[in-house]
Amino acid sequence: ARKGDRVYSLEDTGNGHVKIVAKLLDVASLLAEKLWSYPKASILTSATLAVGGGMGYVIDQLGLVRDGEDPYVSTIASPFVHANQAVLYVPELPAPDRNTRSQWKKEAPEALKALLDVTDGRAMCLFTSADSMKSFGEALKGRSKHTLLTQGDAPPRQLIERFKEDVHSVLFGLA
Repeated sequence: ARKGDRVYSLEDTGNGHVKIVAKLLDVASLLAEKLWSYPKASILTSATLAVGGGMGYVIDQLGLVRDGEDPYVSTIASPFVHANQAVLYVPELPAPDRNTRSQWKKEAPEALKALLDVTDGRAMCLFTSADSMKSFGEALKGRSKHTLLTQGDAPPRQLIERFKEDVHSVLFGLA
C-alpha cells in the first residue's frame, strides 16, 4: 500500500494504554492481486453481503471482478419475518466516552438485562470487542434467569446446539 492509502486512528485498549491503528482505505486491488488471482473458485457466504438487493457494492469493495467479468452471485431471501421476529432497542445511555465510560459500563448491562427480561431471553447479542462481550457476560452472570452462552467458552458447534435447545438462552458473540 502507498502512503495516503490508510486511515489512522487511536484506540483505547482499556488498560490505560492507547494504540495507533492503521487501516487500508481500499483493499480491493490488494485482495484481487494476493487472494482472488489464485483460486479457481471461491464461495463467500454471509447474511449481510447484499446491499439494496444487489451484490455490486461487495464485488467492488472486495475486488472480485476477474478478467473484466463480475463473479456469479446468488442471493437468497431471508426466511425471517423481521417485523414479527426482531426488535430494535435503543436505550437512553450516556455515550461511552472517557468522561462517562464508568457510568456507561454500569448502565449498559442493566439496559440489556431489562431487554432480556422483556424478551424472555431468546437473544443473540453481538459485540464489537471481546472485552465488551466478556464484561457484559460478567455483569449479567448470576443476575439473569437465562442461560448465558459466550463465544469462546465452548466450541462453536456446541454453543449453537445449546442455543437451539434452550430457546430462552442468550448467546454473546463477536460481530
